[in-house]
Amino acid sequence: MILTLTYLLVFGPSFALAQTACTAKNAKGTCIATSSCSGTSVAGLCPGAANIQCCIPK
Repeated sequence: MILTLTYLLVFGPSFALAQTACTAKNAKGTCIATSSCSGTSVAGLCPGAANIQCCIPK
């Protein structure tokens, strides 16, 4: 139990920050918060909250 909690505390944040690859409009992108996207955001392709969308770079 303690080992599991330690593992989650140490590695949990890195999993939360891991970005998921996505493809939209025949271009490769990354699932990130829309507020962090400097390109085009495409909804419906990424897991998580509504503000996490596929960001296609300019």
